Amino acid sequence: MNAFHFGELQLARAVRRTQKLFRKRSIVWSLVVAGLTSSCASPPDDPSAPKPGSGIAEYRVVTRDAHRAVADTVQALESLAQPDGTTSAATPVASPHPALGRFDRTFHQLELTSFKTRARAEAIIARGQAYFDEWREHLAGMTNQATARAESQQYAHLLEHFQQVRQRSAEVRDEFRPFMATLRSFRAQLDQPPGSTGGGSAKNDLDALTAAGRRVLEKLETVSSALDEADAALQATTVAQTKK
Repeated sequence: MNAFHFGELQLARAVRRTQKLFRKRSIVWSLVVAGLTSSCASPPDDPSAPKPGSGIAEYRVVTRDAHRAVADTVQALESLAQPDGTTSAATPVASPHPALGRFDRTFHQLELTSFKTRARAEAIIARGQAYFDEWREHLAGMTNQATARAESQQYAHLLEHFQQVRQRSAEVRDEFRPFMATLRSFRAQLDQPPGSTGGGSAKNDLDALTAAGRRVLEKLETVSSALDEADAALQATTVAQTKK
């Protein structure tokens, strides 16, 4: 093999390594933020593997579904807090609040949605961490120091955004768990005979529940903001790679 052909071979190998690394990094980030339903990730060369940014879009859908379910429940709680006008001198026994049916429907939907999104979020975090761990191991094996430094900076930048999404998702769970537990307790109280829970307690519970629901909504909005920031970081990384 002459020097010219040897140089061509080395160049071709370098190009393939660069393409493989870029494809790997793009798929890593897609899988980090994707709510993949399968138990195993798609191989890097699988044409069905998610494209860069598709995971962020899917995670946005998950966040939006959770936000909608919580918002519907909060609105139902606000309706329950309004006077129902069902009592009178002729009918001293209060009938069920007109908004109770809506509350039961939204509460049931919230339970279903929370179960799905919780399972999905846990899978996202576990799979995302595993892929970042794999990426870190790959970086540790790189021999070109200049390339390793550049790739490590990109890795650290995207890892920071992943950790931000994970942290804010954990804050949502911290707010949501007591909210859901109190909702269940409140619904059970509604089945008790009138007056058995003490005068005025239902109104206080409704106010506290509504405030707790709004806090959950605020935390979900911070997740959406973190996804926007992650998307911007991914786009910047992609643009930087295409210029090389």
